[in-house]
Amino acid sequence: MTSEKKKFYQVKDVRQLVYSNQISQGTIMSLVHKGKIPTIRMMSRYLIPAYWVEEQLAIARGEKAAQ
Repeated sequence: MTSEKKKFYQVKDVRQLVYSNQISQGTIMSLVHKGKIPTIRMMSRYLIPAYWVEEQLAIARGEKAAQ
């Protein structure tokens, strides 16, 4: 088994990792549809790129300024 870094996250993962389950999945989907969160669509799933997740976590830790 390899320990490759994830390239994409599902909406439920982003809800847990970035938002600590403090906002609903519906709110995240609303941000996705408004273009505030970058995604690719694979069939009926929305996948969020790892770079965006890592960027948001860096902002939360104070390592990067929010844009």
